[in-house]
Amino acid sequence: MIELKVEGKFYDLAKSVNGVPIKGAKFGKGKRVIFLVAGAHGDEVEGINLVNMLVANYLTKQILSPEISVVVIPIINPDGNIANKRWNANGIDLNRNMPTADWTAEILNPRYPPGPAAASEPESKFMVELIEIYKPFFIFSMHSYKLDMINTNGDCLGVEHILHKKTGLKIEADIGYPVPGSLGTYAAIDKGIPTITYELLRDGSDQKYLEKNRDAIIESLHYLATLER
Repeated sequence: MIELKVEGKFYDLAKSVNGVPIKGAKFGKGKRVIFLVAGAHGDEVEGINLVNMLVANYLTKQILSPEISVVVIPIINPDGNIANKRWNANGIDLNRNMPTADWTAEILNPRYPPGPAAASEPESKFMVELIEIYKPFFIFSMHSYKLDMINTNGDCLGVEHILHKKTGLKIEADIGYPVPGSLGTYAAIDKGIPTITYELLRDGSDQKYLEKNRDAIIESLHYLATLER
């Protein structure tokens, strides 16, 4: 069973295809759990960098609202990250491998191979289990793309407007192509968990850019702590 006993300590929670640990930690003691995850696509280092910045500059300072806690998974796909590739070690796009109601084995685009079955990959199984155990109130799923945007999945409770005001990023409910098997679809549409797929600009890891997005997420966390639901 996945268990994050000590606040702020990173644990080896699961293993990738190649046996590399998938690490995670929980910050705060609140009952309202927020997920902050990155690195489903191993070559999208911008999201990983932003999550690491949030951990170092904010979460470790223990200034979270007592209403919330934040579960952090900096790199869902460590094999892809090590190889600087989008896919996991089996050549599967993990953001097309989640067991969504609309999952299909059809390869809609060679860039997005969904795998032989829904949640066939250990990394996807881990995310399914993590969601089941911690039942998050909200998920930030960090990615990067040629265009930066706030991709909303389901009713995002107004968080998207906070992010837009702080960053200027466009709010997009439709990223422009089908995404069966994505974390956003699985969490928001199938499980009813508000999810933002946060698309940072590729090659946008300069300090000021990351700091602007960091501050936007921090403000969003404060806001999520105040909601009644």
